[in-house]
This record gives sequence, C-alpha cells and structure tokens, in this order.
Amino acid sequence: MNINRNLALACISTITATCGDLLMLLVGNSLRTGMPLQQPSMVILTIGGLLGCLSIPLYAFGYAVIARVLRPTARITAAIVSFGGIGLAIVGALIHGVTWMTIRSSVITGAVSLSGSPADAIIRQG
Repeated sequence: MNINRNLALACISTITATCGDLLMLLVGNSLRTGMPLQQPSMVILTIGGLLGCLSIPLYAFGYAVIARVLRPTARITAAIVSFGGIGLAIVGALIHGVTWMTIRSSVITGAVSLSGSPADAIIRQG
C-alpha cells in the first residue's frame, strides 16, 4: 500500500464527491419555493449523483492510511478505524444515492418543497 497514492486518491475522491454534492444541491434547491433558480437538466443531477456514489467509497483509502499509521502502536484502534472507514464509506455512498433518487423523483413528479428543510422531503418519501 502506497501511502501517498492512497492519500491522493482519498483527496481527489473528496473533491469529486463535493462537486457531486454541489450539483445535487443546485437541482434540489431549484425545486424549493422561494429560491430564484432555474431548474437545471436531469443530466446535471445524474452527474452529481454518479460523482458522489462513485467517489464516496474511495474515502476508505484515506481511512486505510490512518489505520496504517496507527497500527504499530494501537492495533485495536487501527482495526476500528479501518473497518469503520469502510463502513462509513459504504453508508455515505448509500445516503448519497438515496438523496439522488429522492431529488430525481421530485423532478419527475414536479413536486415542490414547501417546507424549509430538504430532510423533511426525504422523510416523507420513506
């Protein structure tokens, strides 16, 4: 395992996932009342969703580097960081995907969020 390569991969994946988040926020916020945004195309939403879903699992490489640094002095902590990083990367990608599909559903159905919180829309859809 090359530490520099893994850190670079984790950093690049963080940047691309953040770009995906921003694209999804643009589309999601364009559906809210009181937001003077023109609704972008579904391509923007798809790119944002894919960027996050494909990039977030790569966060595990960053956790692997941290675990490798910890391993010589704290084996149990290193194992927790390693497995926790993998788990969090998977859960993060799943949450990003569910959010993507929720926004996609709202765009397709023409639903407008009257609430102040996008989390309310996710809760209502189950």
